[in-house]
Amino acid sequence: MLKPADATQLVPVVCGDLARIGAPNDGGYVVPLAVVRQVKYLISFGLSLDWTFEEDFVRHNRGVIVHCYDHTVSARRIAIHSLKHLGKLPLGPSKQRRQESLRYLSYRMFFRGRIHHYHHRTRIWDSTEGDSATIHDVFAKLAPGGGVFLKMDIEGSEYRVLADLAAYASRIDAMVIEFHDIHLLAERFDAAIAQLRKEFHVVHVHGNNYRGLSPSGLPNVLEITFQNRRLFNGTPQASSRSYPVQGLDAPNNPARPDLELHFLSRIQSHATQPSNDPA
Repeated sequence: MLKPADATQLVPVVCGDLARIGAPNDGGYVVPLAVVRQVKYLISFGLSLDWTFEEDFVRHNRGVIVHCYDHTVSARRIAIHSLKHLGKLPLGPSKQRRQESLRYLSYRMFFRGRIHHYHHRTRIWDSTEGDSATIHDVFAKLAPGGGVFLKMDIEGSEYRVLADLAAYASRIDAMVIEFHDIHLLAERFDAAIAQLRKEFHVVHVHGNNYRGLSPSGLPNVLEITFQNRRLFNGTPQASSRSYPVQGLDAPNNPARPDLELHFLSRIQSHATQPSNDPA
């Protein structure tokens, strides 16, 4: 039997300016708004066909420089996607088909000027083999000075690059990382969280309900938001909130109930399926 991940490392601390940025469901994240407004750079790993997080980020910080990395999508692929949906409009002009038929136009309008999408040799990896770029390559593109916000959703490759990320912790004001396969990679997950907590506080946690719960009760995929310790005055208190937080969180899959996490204290936590009891 696989050893479960250590949920005691995940108890968030109080952070009073959290806000949801991005899509109403999958693709949106809860982040510290003060950090969003003050950073010079947004680095985004993982884009697919949804850049609502990046668009919303720019609305809150008009001067931010955005570097997005995703080798799985390109202007050509997005154009083909839009044309396919445009061709289906005569069959039934649904709201979704209209939105998807305009996806390429949205892409071209957003990714210009200081907002970049690197899709050539930009698989985020721990080496430069094949179509890959390392954390060092990413930060080499930034000018000296200025805070960074990092968003990472790279489908399990996060475990390969977090060791390199530690070298740039002093530059990163906050970040949100989606951790995958926690039930299978519990030891790697625990080690990653322990390393990150040396420089960052956990300020929010949300379970992705597309992947369900492990036998231990912890979600198999977690979205975890971190804020650099240097941005806190003293030692923050542990949060007494129940998660998900009403008004902030939303289920990734709106057709399923969200996953509840109950952090009982700094040293004890567990996760359960939602009950039918009133909050």
